[in-house]
Amino acid sequence: MKKVLLGTLLSLPLLFVDSINAQPEQQQFPPPDVFLLIQSELSHLEGCDLRVNVRFNQSSPRDALERIRQVARFSIEVEGELSPTPQLTASFNDTPVKEVLMWFAREVAVVYRAARGTKLIVLVKPADEPAKG
Repeated sequence: MKKVLLGTLLSLPLLFVDSINAQPEQQQFPPPDVFLLIQSELSHLEGCDLRVNVRFNQSSPRDALERIRQVARFSIEVEGELSPTPQLTASFNDTPVKEVLMWFAREVAVVYRAARGTKLIVLVKPADEPAKG
């Protein structure tokens, strides 16, 4: 018992040193667990349950977001600069706007904030943040 305890106590400083020397992991944007937060934000947005038909065929993120704004019938504001890529192709039939916005967030790596229940603010990854992947 004493040998096991002594061995454990002697290994603790090594674990501590390893944690100090460890390189920080590259952060993903958005972080993988952020989609729960996105869903929560979207639940505060009026009109997210509206079912829509919308198609994207090699659309830029900006064009796709404009199309979403048209069918969703609420205000969308972008904070940051949307990249012209990736080219987005998808088709949604009788789909809640919330699901379309979740798809967009996964494809373009953005997060959302609902403002006053009638405006969606799209937060774009800052240029100095590492890309997802």
